[in-house]
Amino acid sequence: MLKKAVKANAKIPIEFAVHIVAKILAGLDYAHNRKYSQTGEPLKIIHRDISPQNEMLSYDGDVKIVDFGIAKAERRLNQTQVGVLKGKFGYMSPEQARGLELDPRSDIFAAGIMLYELLAMRRLFKGSNDIETLELIRAADVPSLLQYRPDVSVHLESICLKALALDPDDRFSSAEEMQRELEQYLLANHPDVSSKKLGSYVSDHFRKEKESERNRLTEALRELEEKYSVSDEKSRMVHMQPQSQMSYVQLNPKERETVAASQQDTASTEVEQEEPATATLHVSSEREIDQSQKTLNHASFTPVESNSK
Repeated sequence: MLKKAVKANAKIPIEFAVHIVAKILAGLDYAHNRKYSQTGEPLKIIHRDISPQNEMLSYDGDVKIVDFGIAKAERRLNQTQVGVLKGKFGYMSPEQARGLELDPRSDIFAAGIMLYELLAMRRLFKGSNDIETLELIRAADVPSLLQYRPDVSVHLESICLKALALDPDDRFSSAEEMQRELEQYLLANHPDVSSKKLGSYVSDHFRKEKESERNRLTEALRELEEKYSVSDEKSRMVHMQPQSQMSYVQLNPKERETVAASQQDTASTEVEQEEPATATLHVSSEREIDQSQKTLNHASFTPVESNSK
């Protein structure tokens, strides 16, 4: 969405940018506060890769965090090699860029980067190469947001800058705290913002992409229906018809010979058999019949051979 807005030389409305990041923070707060079901102890999960590529925005305005592939719970942090950097360089926290131990405030810094970029319509930490990008993050030198977006209030800029503080102790203590600050800002300045309105905005600006996806999905479903309808029809023809009554048109030459031979064997067997086998009903206990004349318990059918041979 950011790339398309920049390409069109348009600005994402402030209320939608704030709403998106508030929803991301809600997801982070849930992950950060997950607990072990057996002990009730906090897992303290850290995503470590909060970036535009890992945030999904639906045409209905729903915001989801995806790809917890490099997320770590507190008990597993010591298993990560020291100095190994995992995550996208442009969205790391300063401590992450230094290969230090992380806590949930690292994800808050990344959320601050996303808020800044959605409002400023430009990358915050972008060097000419990865090394330069990491150096920019380690310094955490954040230009004033107002120089790129004059219509942003001082209050909103202060929220963004607090999330982007170099020292984790100077940031919000939790994702919930930052989320609450953004929601209070929206309530005071954009009380009508909602996921439904965000969805309408996304649908309007991505109309061609939405139609293209719908057409691809419709075509894929049509192909599946055709594939399985043909398969079901063939299966029904094979299983529902007795082999002796199956049309020769449906069989290949070898199958026709097999059916013909089977029919001949069946006919010769019927001629040789002088008397058909019969079946009689045996009851396990005569006493049960006396107790209930209408109910036969423990009954079974067994074949009885003919005595006349």
